[in-house]
Amino acid sequence: MTRTQEAFLDLLRCGLWGTPLNPSIFGVSERTGDNSGAANLAKSSMLNHDEWKNIVDMAIEQTVTGVVFDALLTLPKALRPPKDIYFNLVAQVGDLEEGGYLMNKAIAYLFHAFDKAGIEVFLLKGQAVAQFYPQPLHRVHGDIDLLVPDSQNFEKAIALMQSLTGEEGEPEDERSHVVFSLKGVCVEVQGLNVYGIGRRCFHHYIDWAKESLKGESRKLILQTDRQPNDDAQSPKTATLSPMRFDLMFVFVHLMNHFFDGGVGLRQVCDWMRYLHENRSTIDLSQLEKDLNTLGLMPHWQTIASTAVCSLGAPKESIPFYSPSFDKKGRIALNHILRSGNFGMLRTNVFEEKNSHLLRRFGTLLSLFPSYGRVARLFPADACFSFYRYAKRRL
Repeated sequence: MTRTQEAFLDLLRCGLWGTPLNPSIFGVSERTGDNSGAANLAKSSMLNHDEWKNIVDMAIEQTVTGVVFDALLTLPKALRPPKDIYFNLVAQVGDLEEGGYLMNKAIAYLFHAFDKAGIEVFLLKGQAVAQFYPQPLHRVHGDIDLLVPDSQNFEKAIALMQSLTGEEGEPEDERSHVVFSLKGVCVEVQGLNVYGIGRRCFHHYIDWAKESLKGESRKLILQTDRQPNDDAQSPKTATLSPMRFDLMFVFVHLMNHFFDGGVGLRQVCDWMRYLHENRSTIDLSQLEKDLNTLGLMPHWQTIASTAVCSLGAPKESIPFYSPSFDKKGRIALNHILRSGNFGMLRTNVFEEKNSHLLRRFGTLLSLFPSYGRVARLFPADACFSFYRYAKRRL
């Protein structure tokens, strides 16, 4: 692992868990604790401009910019990145915060509309897991993901979204998954879809999901501006799925992208923070049964090793961690760092000017190295997943 990668991961651990930064990388003085002492120690160990740029590039590729920025604030000013890089990060994090408020306003608007129409819908991932971060608004946001598990309600939800946005919506593949744009925010409405991570998951996921969704739903209070949402009479809220389903879905989504071209560390951070903040309420016996039902226990233990050994997660917060998976955990981390968030580091051999079919074939070719790395960990599941992906895309 390069010095830049070590520095990036050290910043990520600090931002997630508040652990001290490594003095040998950043030049932080453990003897004096003051800025002058730190600066003196840093003369031979302070990161240079190119190294800082590479660290920020990695944070962008892995969509963890806000978390890394939080860690930078623990450094004495003399040891922070050069001004051009630092102030660019300040601006990015400011945009993150404003974007987070915008997302929460859009979510509140949508749930008010769905509640009024009597359509049961759940908020997934994204802002639903941001609440578990030390600085929720510093989690890099993406789309608004809505789950409508009932098939009849799904059709009603699509009709309502068409009315709210004035769009037909963009269906994704052949699944119950339609994408809309609402006031500049991407909204994905999905029903219950299968996941081809492996044969067991593919064949049992829908039945498991229907069963786990019978639990009690939860409410998330949304912060829509810089003033806390303290209106006790009518707080802006979203509905979350039962924890049994929600927790597993976060992991299944992570692994689905891990197989299909690449996942960013943001998704792993989501999963770790979810486990950490809910460690006292998770039913471990039920979780173990669910992982075995879906055939995902080896996958869980692999990412658990990545979390504990490389990303600083407390062992007591990550169920079923086993040192016997540490080697696989390192391979998994390498795969994540090389692929980037949603495979952004992959290169399609065919350009936009080529036909749609050629671009899809190019995407498939670009996935060979990724699936090759996954096959080192889960050979049978990698073959099954690649077959399912190729069949769906071509």
